Amino acid sequence: MNRPSMPTPAACIAVASQNRRTVTGHAGRCRRFRLYDSISRAPIGEIELTPEQVLHAGGFGPEHPLGRAQVLIAAGFGPGLARRLQRGGVICYASAADDPSRAVADYLDGVPPAVFPTAGGDCDAHGAEAHGCHGHDPQHGHPHPLSKEQ
Repeated sequence: MNRPSMPTPAACIAVASQNRRTVTGHAGRCRRFRLYDSISRAPIGEIELTPEQVLHAGGFGPEHPLGRAQVLIAAGFGPGLARRLQRGGVICYASAADDPSRAVADYLDGVPPAVFPTAGGDCDAHGAEAHGCHGHDPQHGHPHPLSKEQ
């Protein structure tokens, strides 16, 4: 697996953390993000999105509250969101760490991204009521494909 790209000096890293304590499993639905400086690795702020601003809703760019982030860390990303963010120059990193500070350190230390489920029907083991299989434990009894964005 290739090492993820590194941000430019003093990059802003956003970590999806809905409960402000752990890394959130679904970046697209998360409303709270902790911001970190890539050099000091220290938290530099928090952002809380409105329901209309969540990444799943589609709007993202320099004017978005997360627009200054060069890296976005979460426990998982749907493939559509990952593609949109990457087209906008944002590095998506799926972390296995629960602690946001540990997730930032893992990314900056070159720890390979976690294997994460993809969204949009790549996992058909749940039946028709499921929308993909994002946001759940990948060790729950059936295999998941690697995301194309890794």
